[in-house]
Order: sequence, then structure tokens, then C-alpha cells
Amino acid sequence: MCRRVSFHRDGSDSRTLPKLRIGFLEISAEWLPYTYTDLAKRFRIKGKELKSDFLRQDRIYVACETTDDIPYIVNKLGDDNIVIGSDYAHADSATELLAIHNLSADPRLTPSLARKIVSDNARALYNL
Repeated sequence: MCRRVSFHRDGSDSRTLPKLRIGFLEISAEWLPYTYTDLAKRFRIKGKELKSDFLRQDRIYVACETTDDIPYIVNKLGDDNIVIGSDYAHADSATELLAIHNLSADPRLTPSLARKIVSDNARALYNL
């Protein structure tokens, strides 16, 4: 992702493909704060600025897991581009059949934040 965002930010304008939305799904969102910090440092070295709302600006969405530190992630990068996967019915070791329910009931999250993650942001990602 570092190279993608860096290339995108350095070599093109997000208005070139105004309807393109990029989703990183089934990978957790724990890597986002580190990636943002690293990218921001790389941009500063080039005399540029990477704003913390680059996910929103570039229509990049990242799926979280219920075990992620979601309050920390949204505090660092905002809450407009975090989604949760709902295809947990397939059989693998990460299956969490009640993921949407569990996230919605997570006491660390406000009801409005939980609604954004399980519904509003996904609708934006898929243009529903």
C-alpha cells in the first residue's frame, strides 16, 4: 500500500478516476496507523504532506476485525473508511459468525461509529 499511495499521491490526481474506490478486505486494519506514520515521514522527506484523511480523499477502504483496536485506528485516521467483512460464513480459522453483532455491541464504540463501520461506510465503498 505504501507504494500505491505514494505513487498515487506523487504521480496522479484522485480526480483522474473519480468513481474508483479501493478496498483492502480480510486483512485487519491494525496496520493502518503504522503505515500512515511511515508514509507521512516519507512525504515529509520529499517536502510534501500526507494528511490523516488520505483514506477519505482517495476513497480507500479497509476492513477491520472485531479484535482490532478500532478506537485507536479511527482516532488516528478517521472513521469514514473503515468497514467490516460480512462473508464470515465460509469455513476458515478466522470465521466469526457474529462479527457484525459483536462489533455493534462493542462497548468501546459509540452506536454511530458502529453503524458507520457495519453499514454506512460499506454502502459508500460499494456505491449502494
